[in-house]
Formats: sequence, structure tokens, C-alpha cells
Amino acid sequence: MTVEEQEVQVSENFRIKRAIYGGRACYASSDLKKDSCVLEVSDYMGCAILYEFRKEVCHWCLSYNYGTMMKIKINWADVADMFSELHSKISAKQYKGSGLWFCTEECKRSFLHQKNIAELLLLYETVLVHFQSMQRHHNCVAEDTHVEEKYAQIEASKMQNVIEKRWEEIELNWIPKAAKMKQTKLINELPKIDEDSYSSIRFVLECIFNLKQQEKDSIKLNAWKSLQSNEVEKITTFPVLLDHQMVVFKWVYILAPNFRNILTPAFFRHILGSEYGNSFGIWEIAEESDSREYLGYMVLPEASYFNHSCDPNVQKKRVGRTFKYSLKRDVEQDEELCIDYREILNLDVADRRKILKSNWFFECRCSRCVSEL
Repeated sequence: MTVEEQEVQVSENFRIKRAIYGGRACYASSDLKKDSCVLEVSDYMGCAILYEFRKEVCHWCLSYNYGTMMKIKINWADVADMFSELHSKISAKQYKGSGLWFCTEECKRSFLHQKNIAELLLLYETVLVHFQSMQRHHNCVAEDTHVEEKYAQIEASKMQNVIEKRWEEIELNWIPKAAKMKQTKLINELPKIDEDSYSSIRFVLECIFNLKQQEKDSIKLNAWKSLQSNEVEKITTFPVLLDHQMVVFKWVYILAPNFRNILTPAFFRHILGSEYGNSFGIWEIAEESDSREYLGYMVLPEASYFNHSCDPNVQKKRVGRTFKYSLKRDVEQDEELCIDYREILNLDVADRRKILKSNWFFECRCSRCVSEL
């Protein structure tokens, strides 16, 4: 798989094309009426539930019930035959449930019925076992506690060179060295991780797994390949992410040997780089947006080409695991379709623009911002 920009079409309701102000945007293919659903997406590329909610959110329908613990886990009987086919050495006594919880047996069955899901379950279990073992024997905090100081003297304009050199070291030195080591010895090279890194590892594994399941010309795969990466901007703002990436890459490389044929640094960087700029928040479904819990994030490639407006004409809504994008008002053919990136419409213009600049690295010049400024 290669990371590339190409023509992308994800819906008959709109076209994705270059915007006059730069980048790409979604434009209505025809006149459309208020409340029309222009896009509906149920299958994400990758999803991460924040660790404090990991046992309180269903890993299939994403339901959350005011902190109530999910009661349904995957048990050995569910996976015994599948793991046997993969020649797994995990036994019934050892199995921990792959770190997944569900609200109902039906949700668990739906998750288990996914194509080749045993491969992902086994990877989740392997990562969980090693992470819990590390927690028991070590204080799992970042190995370098002076990351910010280390990068403080580097000018923002030079950060891209720093990033490239770090990945060059991985590609030319670390990977060839690791490839020659036996798996039992290589596992001893796993760096320490914390809960955030554990969540990122699972996110990357799910992305790679789902990418492997896509047909060569699938809409989802083509949409993902063309996603914009905000890697440089994000790491320049938060340098700790560079070391975080190195750690996550090493865990995935070491514990997922079946993925190594496609796990190049460029491929891995596009996974996290596209997440930085295109992930959608998973929020508790509640009437009052101000009181909702932020539960995690996911990447929906097909929905990632909507630009932001502080006066959006498209409303996004999550129903279970499905994201629906519907029109808030009538639109005309060739009118740009925009969403609200972070539910900030009730803030004043200065605060809105500050949030957008710090998270997505652009100065909002939508019609509302221009008029209010």
C-alpha cells in the first residue's frame, strides 16, 4: 500500500475537488433539500476508547450509560476454534478477553462475525498480556521524562528534518537489526508504555487490520490513502508525540509479525498523521452537548473531506456506531458542504478561531468569522 493523493468520490450527493482557497472540499452534486442525508458511515478504519472508559463503552455499538460497567466479555468458547486455526498457544486459563467489552450478547456476536476477526483478537490479546506484565513489573511512564526540554531548542522550521532523521534511524538501523532477532529475544526490546500508548497501539493495529480487509479499489481504502496528514504540524506543537510514535511503531512491529510486510515507516506515519487531522470524537449521546463525556476517537475516511464552517450547512450525528451527515438547510448545486469540527458554535469568534488553529492548524475564514471579525 502506498500513501497517495488521487481522485476520491464517496457519495453521489457531493463531489470532492480542489477548493479555490486550497485543499479539498465537498460540493453538492445537485440541489438538495433540508434534512437530506448526504452521507452515512458505519464502518470506521480505526477506533480508540479512552482508557478511563474502556470498560464502560461497548466496543461495537459505542453505547455508554453514565459510567455503568459493560458486563459482556469475549470468553474462551467464543475464540477457541478461531485461535486454534491460527496455531495460537494461548490456553483457556490464560485468555483475558482481548480487552474488549460489550453491552449485549448481540453486539458481541456482531463484532465476532467480522471477516478474519480472529487475527485482530489475537493481536489485542498479545498486546494486553505484555502491557499488563509490564505494569506489574515496572512503573509504566514515559521513559524520557525530559522530552519537552529535548526539543525546546529546535526551531519549528527545522522540526520536519528532525522527524525525518528519527524515522531514517528506524528504517535503516532499528528495523534491520530487529528483523535478524528471534521473536523471543525481540520481545525483550519492547519499550515501556503508558495507557495512552497502549490505546494508540490498539488503534494502529485495528487500522492495519481493516486496511488489509479492503478490496484494492474500495471507496474506504481510496479515501484513506488520500487523507491529509497533519504529522509535522502536530509534532511541532506537541514534540512528545515523536517519541510516542517511535514507541508505538516498535510495539506493533514486534508483536504483529504478520503485518511487517506492509508496516513501513511511511505507511505507519500516514495512519497516525491522518488521525491527527481527521479523527472524529466519540461523544456520549445526550441532549445537552456541554455535559457530554468525550469517550474516544475514530477515523472515518469517507467523512473526512468535509471542511469546517462556523455556520455549517451539514449536521453530523452519531446513532450507535453509525455517523449520519444531514443537511441543516437547503443547498444549491456546487455549494460547499461544511460541518462543525468540534461543536464550538456557541463560542465567540476569537475562541473559535483559537481552538481551530491549535487543533487543525488553520485560520478560520468562514463567512461567519469574517462578518464577526
